[in-house]
Amino acid sequence: MKLPIRKRTGVSLVFFAALVVLLAYLANHPYKLGVPTPSPREDLSMEEGWTTEDGTPVDLGDLRSIPGFAQNGATITTHLPSGIPSQAELNFVSRNLTLHLFYGDEEVYAFDPAREPSDKPYATHFNFAPLSPTDSGKVARLVVRPVYADMSPRLTDVRITETSTYIQDYVKAHGFALMESLVTIFIGISVIVFNIALRKIDHGQTDLFALGSAIIFMGMWSAAVTNVLQLIGVNAAVASTLEYLSLLFVPYPIVCFAGSLILPRNRKRFNFVARVIAVGCIALTAFLCVGCGANMHEALPISHAQLLSCAAIVTVEVIAAVREKARSDIREELASHNAMLIAFLVFMACAMADFVVFTVSKHGVSDSAFFVRHGLFVFAAVLAMEAARASLMYIDRAAYADKVEVIAYTDSLTNIGNRTAWKIMRDEVEVALANGTLQDVAICQLDVNFLKRVNDTYGHAAGDRYIKHAANTIKRSFGIEGTCYRTGGDEFTVVIAGEHLDERVEECTRLFYLSLDEQSAAREGDVVLSMALGVARASEAEPHTLSAAQKLADKRMYANKRAMKAERTE
Repeated sequence: MKLPIRKRTGVSLVFFAALVVLLAYLANHPYKLGVPTPSPREDLSMEEGWTTEDGTPVDLGDLRSIPGFAQNGATITTHLPSGIPSQAELNFVSRNLTLHLFYGDEEVYAFDPAREPSDKPYATHFNFAPLSPTDSGKVARLVVRPVYADMSPRLTDVRITETSTYIQDYVKAHGFALMESLVTIFIGISVIVFNIALRKIDHGQTDLFALGSAIIFMGMWSAAVTNVLQLIGVNAAVASTLEYLSLLFVPYPIVCFAGSLILPRNRKRFNFVARVIAVGCIALTAFLCVGCGANMHEALPISHAQLLSCAAIVTVEVIAAVREKARSDIREELASHNAMLIAFLVFMACAMADFVVFTVSKHGVSDSAFFVRHGLFVFAAVLAMEAARASLMYIDRAAYADKVEVIAYTDSLTNIGNRTAWKIMRDEVEVALANGTLQDVAICQLDVNFLKRVNDTYGHAAGDRYIKHAANTIKRSFGIEGTCYRTGGDEFTVVIAGEHLDERVEECTRLFYLSLDEQSAAREGDVVLSMALGVARASEAEPHTLSAAQKLADKRMYANKRAMKAERTE
């Protein structure tokens, strides 16, 4: 059974709330995602005590502070603590680094693109170096070198603990950020679905498809930079590629959506320029990565240039719209999209904040989507509320339109189709017969007898009741197979289409005369309900049209009326 629209909207909101609760639960119980359940262990922090070979203390969060590090890298050392528990490992996160770990003179772990080419497109990497109780007190020596000159190299969260504990702690710490990103992606998908449904009843200017696409891409990017995907089984190269591709595809939909809000005169031209830039950047990135062997990070300046270009296009659109329109027009449009526009501006400000922090930060940032993730979530939530409000408005408008349509096309006395509805049906059937969509159709013409006598003798109220009796007779007989219309004061028309017309018309006619007999007691004074009937099919008329069939049915109806009159005079 199909639910009413309002109930479907309620079910959707309940589903959305359930999804949020589920994601929050998974964020706090990461072992449900496949992360091993750890046994309780005491962690041993290893973030302090590292020095260079000459004894200079090292800040693991800012390895560029080591003299000459940008050119040659560095070797840093520390002493492993005593009492290392069994089944523990040296776990840490590295960013923009190749590294080789030695215990004494023995190399026990390495992360180097030359050795592991599948990890080439990387920025952040999780390292789980083997360790045993026999390594207690040994000198740990780490040879590290930066990979990219434009990224801050660092080591973070260095701990001796079970790997399962380490993974679970990281997922717990970043699970809410991942949840925000996944909910945002879900909202983006919902916006696109809502746009498809909305286009059927309203062709608004706001490009919700572009908006939904932009939200999905931003949500994917935000999810990738949390790095949680790598810990729950996604390949590091895939996660990194997803991050960069999302950033590459997001600017063009943003321009399209912004243009649909601002509505400058040359909106299509601005969209065309943004599309050319987007296609050019995607093609250039593909050429560098596939043809020249570059990785996605090396192509990152292309996506940054595209972002700045599209931001410039949006700025020009705003200026153009201000120049083209009167202040009252601008105020009116801003008022119609007030909440959405403010939320969009907040989101853009958050995006710029992340971009600026990422660009100018001396020590780099651990989460390059911190501001944009929250801004995007707020924007998507505001959008969801606006979409819900708009959907209820359109539901009410559609319900009102249905009521108006019923009033416009229904005869107020008999509650069957009126003459206007009949004309619309007639035109549609004529077209269907002409193009072959409909092979044949039967038309029944009916005329009520003695209406004038009833009106003259008992009054018009009695005449109205007499017409209602006639309509009820027609609906109970011909209405089960066809569509009934009142086309005049005492004239009715029924159209029956489909297969097996002869049998269906015959059955309706039998029921019609049976109903007349049953209602013969429904009279005004000595007047008995009486109607003349004429039936014809389009296939037996010349030409084979509904109009010709109607004329033939009229002719037969008047012949039936004359026969009925002759019977009464005999």
